[in-house]
Amino acid sequence: MTMNYRKMTADDAEFLTEIFSVPEYELYFAENETSEEDWKARISRYYMDKHSYIVSADGEDIGWLMYEMQDKTCFIDIIVLLPSKRYHGYGSAIMSDLFKQISDIKTIKLDVQQRNEPAVSFYKRKGFKVISEELQPVKDEQVRYYNMELACKGMNIELKPIDESNRTDCIRLKVTEAQSQYIASNESSLEAAKEHADVARPFVIYADGVAVGFTMFAFEPDYEDPNDRYWLWRFMIDERCQGRGYGTEALKAIITYFKENGATNIRLSTKESNAGAIHLYESAGFVPNGDMNDEETVFELNFNP
Repeated sequence: MTMNYRKMTADDAEFLTEIFSVPEYELYFAENETSEEDWKARISRYYMDKHSYIVSADGEDIGWLMYEMQDKTCFIDIIVLLPSKRYHGYGSAIMSDLFKQISDIKTIKLDVQQRNEPAVSFYKRKGFKVISEELQPVKDEQVRYYNMELACKGMNIELKPIDESNRTDCIRLKVTEAQSQYIASNESSLEAAKEHADVARPFVIYADGVAVGFTMFAFEPDYEDPNDRYWLWRFMIDERCQGRGYGTEALKAIITYFKENGATNIRLSTKESNAGAIHLYESAGFVPNGDMNDEETVFELNFNP
């Protein structure tokens, strides 16, 4: 999955009209007028001076991201996706990309309607906390908003081998229900590690001393095919920690581990529908190598000599 962010222009009014034609979205949008001409005027008057982008995935426009910067604080005005693109990992991918762009920011703030339960749940999973509440006018009514905030800090990522002291930490980590189709539970993975103890290397991923994920490698340096000796078998970030940059930083640590332990490449496989994971891997330099692992596409990262 290739994500792109194109600066918004008045020509995008038709796309915004399409997004907000959904009754649910119209309920959450504060403006009364949402015709295409209204959007053109609004874009020219307000949005073009902000960080306002049309988000595309693999060449298809899927959503809108807008935020503002002030000193060391980022204010997210809106993240919205076409209804057909929700629950496919795009929201988390947008958040991860935003973290990369604003890496020197200390705080991220946003306002979200209390009744917008999917959005509130999404931001809470990303680590945002409700700081305060207030009433704001929306069309002809007063609506309660949550003022939410996320404190950003640098990450110290550690890969700690599985032992009895952290096995429970590992098993407690879960992906979202939608992601469970792509990866086995950590408990099952630890059982697989026992069965393949000669090649499997399982680790708990810690960020600043807190368990946030799990990964498992396959190292078989004597295997006859030199390109097939090193695999990233498992990689997951707990659902409560996703979209906060942990996946990106953990993957960097994983790549470093492979390099420092003699690997010349890394292979992994996943389903083509696992859009969020593919975006993360491609951002780190993995590319499809043309092979299939059952129904999964094989991706490969080769290290320069």
